[in-house]
Amino acid sequence: MTDGPAIAIDIALIPSDPVIEAIILINRTINATSGNKTLRLGKETAIPHISMAMGAVLKKDLPAIRTFLDESAAHALPLEIFPDDIVTVTTDAGDRVSGLNVERTARLQELHTTIMRSMEHFFLPRATEEMVAREPGGTVTPFTLDYCTGYPAKAAFERFSPHITLGYGEAGADMHRSVFPCMIRCTALAVCHLGNNCTCERILSRHTA
Repeated sequence: MTDGPAIAIDIALIPSDPVIEAIILINRTINATSGNKTLRLGKETAIPHISMAMGAVLKKDLPAIRTFLDESAAHALPLEIFPDDIVTVTTDAGDRVSGLNVERTARLQELHTTIMRSMEHFFLPRATEEMVAREPGGTVTPFTLDYCTGYPAKAAFERFSPHITLGYGEAGADMHRSVFPCMIRCTALAVCHLGNNCTCERILSRHTA
C-alpha cells in the first residue's frame, strides 16, 4: 500500500517547438504508412520527449520534485543534442516501434544521473493501472506498467539510452532526415503524467533555465 494517492510520471526533456513539429510530421507519416495509430503524438498530449526518469510517486511529493527540477533546469539548460540514428525495434509483444536515438553526451548523462539519484527515494516499488493517464474505461498495456516499474533497474544509469519514440511501424532513416533538424535544442524539463504506451500524456509542471 502507498501512503496516499500516487501517480506515474515521466521526467522528460522537452525539445523546442521546431523539433516537436518535425517529430509530429514523422509520426503522422509512420502512422499513415503502417496503418497503426496506437501512438499519435501532439503538442498538448502524447508530447514528443526524451525520458530522463520514470516511476510512480506519491502526489504529495510532487512539490518537492518540482523544486528540485527548478534547480536542475537552472543549472543544466538549455541543452543541445545531436540526433543519431532512426531505428526500429521489435517489442516483447511483437510490435515494431520506431524511434530516434540521440547522442548520449557527458552533459546529458550527468543530468540523467543527477535526476535519477534524487528520485530514488521518491519512487514507489511499482506502478499500477490507476496511476496511469488514460481515457475513461481504457486499459493500460502490461508494457506500460512493466517499463515504468522497471525503469530504474533496466533503463537508467549505465543502461540509459536517450531517444524520442516516433511511432508504431517502420521508419526509414533516409525518408525522414530531410524534415528533421540537425540539432535538438531542449529548453525545458517537465514532470509529465505517464500515459499508455509510455507517452508523456500531459505536462504537470515545466521547468526552464
